[in-house]
Amino acid sequence: MMTAAARLFDGKIAKPQAVTAELSDHTLCLKNQAGEALGTWPLGELRDENASLLQGEVRLSVSAEDEARIVIDDLAFVSHLRGLCPKLRKRRANAVGWWKPYLFWGGGAVASVALILFFILPFLATQIAFLIPDEVENTAGLKAKEFFIEAIAKRQRKPAAAIICTGAEGQESLNALITALRASSDEDIPFTDITVLNTKEVNAFALPGGHLIVLSGLFGLVDDPNGIAGVLAHELGHSQHHHPMQLLVSNAGMASVLSLVLGDVSGGTFLLAMGQMAIGASYSRDIEREADETGVSLMQSAGFDVSPMILLMEKLQKKNGEDQGVSSMLSTHPGQEERQARLVAAGRSGGPAMSRDAWTSIKTMCQ
Repeated sequence: MMTAAARLFDGKIAKPQAVTAELSDHTLCLKNQAGEALGTWPLGELRDENASLLQGEVRLSVSAEDEARIVIDDLAFVSHLRGLCPKLRKRRANAVGWWKPYLFWGGGAVASVALILFFILPFLATQIAFLIPDEVENTAGLKAKEFFIEAIAKRQRKPAAAIICTGAEGQESLNALITALRASSDEDIPFTDITVLNTKEVNAFALPGGHLIVLSGLFGLVDDPNGIAGVLAHELGHSQHHHPMQLLVSNAGMASVLSLVLGDVSGGTFLLAMGQMAIGASYSRDIEREADETGVSLMQSAGFDVSPMILLMEKLQKKNGEDQGVSSMLSTHPGQEERQARLVAAGRSGGPAMSRDAWTSIKTMCQ
């Protein structure tokens, strides 16, 4: 029988235990310093799975289920052991259920990320959005508006100024409509300006600081001016609840918020977040539902008939399915059945949002 000093790492504590390894033709036995046997293993069960770079050292595992390791660096003992264990370097089969800890911790990691993305970040974004100073939010909106105008102009290969609709009478009619909708609310609804861009695309959206954008392709779908009024009421709902700023915080993160506070709003992260905001593809359905409810309330309080919105929603849904050029005005909204049910429930009370002449001036303001 051959013996050698060894170190036993039991897998429970980091400090090794000094032991004696006894090698026979068929087994390896470990004894403590008192000579008490700690375990005996057939040589066929031993594996040098964590092979040392040192030729005269082995780091033995005794089974797939046991985390213990035995380190032996007696050159003669190691050489004899290797001669008796032809499978010493053969990889051991995984223990039954070896994947369960990985599944547990992996599932926990996925759940943690989901919790942060879908609950914590939206909650924090909501709180932070209401704390951003008005002048900072307005600056963010101006940058966003510039970004989007330049993007549309570049796509049309025109100067930015060439795609901004400047019809004075149409602009005056839109401002009057916005004034009437805001006056119907008990809340202070942020509003700075409304800009119409000459493009075939169909959309309208709110940006931080009360800046509104309308793409003129929307006018071609509207039969009744109350349809446009309803769309703008919806966007004012976003402004009232500071949804655009929430979206900025969610998309760009705290770094961009700090850059806003410090006056630097030209970073690439900020512009990317503004691009996502501009195409209207990032609002949650809960946020869109809140804007819908506020929009209907504004229309009713202003004395405007909401029912023309039903036909407009049907047209938008159809066109969105036919033409991918339609910006995703509908993609993140609540289901059409829900929206139409809300509009139907609002009834047909109320009158026109503007005169026919005012509506004509809006539809022709890009000509």
